[in-house]
Amino acid sequence: MKSTRPIKIDVINETPVISTLTIAENLIEDDTKITVTQKNKQIVRLINENIEDFEDFTRVGFQNSPFETKGGIQEITIAELNEEQYFYLMTLQRNTPKVKEFKKNATKAFFLMKEKLQRPTQPTQTTDLNPLIEVLTKSIEMQNNRFNHLEQEIAETKAMMSTIKENSSKFVKIEKSNEAIEQYIKQQPIDADQVFMLRQAVDDRAMELAKKYNIHSRICKDFIYSELRGIFEVRSYIEIKRAAFKNALFRVNRMDMQSYIQIDFPGIGIVNPKKDIADEEQED
Repeated sequence: MKSTRPIKIDVINETPVISTLTIAENLIEDDTKITVTQKNKQIVRLINENIEDFEDFTRVGFQNSPFETKGGIQEITIAELNEEQYFYLMTLQRNTPKVKEFKKNATKAFFLMKEKLQRPTQPTQTTDLNPLIEVLTKSIEMQNNRFNHLEQEIAETKAMMSTIKENSSKFVKIEKSNEAIEQYIKQQPIDADQVFMLRQAVDDRAMELAKKYNIHSRICKDFIYSELRGIFEVRSYIEIKRAAFKNALFRVNRMDMQSYIQIDFPGIGIVNPKKDIADEEQED
């Protein structure tokens, strides 16, 4: 099947782009009654449903554009996609003969536009086209391999997410995005490495406070751990969430006992700044 529609590639900020309207014009199947505006609307909706994935490449540019229909001039929303975003959109389409032909022609159009941008001042010359055809053929083969690889990755990701949803109720609402998984992990208690780092930070700060106020470091550690439990509303510091780990380190390194130095600690009594540290260490 040969496409009779020219593939229009625009340039925005020296970057080749293709509009969803151009894509819609070329993806309408011959045996359907769907209009260009309806097809464009479907594509724009698909982009919005997967906007985070599309904007992994760069921000998607949306704009309202007038479009002439049988009923008159209508204003429709279109999106301008760069080459990477166009590639990703194609992986979300069924690989029909119409889609295959369009992918081939659009790949050529992107290639030619990039060639034009790289040599804007060179005069047009009549040369042997065989090298260019060979380069285009190899480029198309590479892009087809890339499409196949992306389709395989998407299929594997969908299978993995399906398994997670079936085996654990904790992941029922998790979709394909890595952000959802990351948010779940952040809500878990700190791991063993973070426990060690936090404990080391507490020990170091306790030694600093002990030296500053001339008291036993154990008292300082008890004070710091008590403050952490109150700040983060946990029974033990090891229950602090991973998302709050950096905040916990920050607070530990800035804790001070100046306003608590005369507090009556349970089981210890009122702290005496002049108490001999060596005596308490000997008792331990």
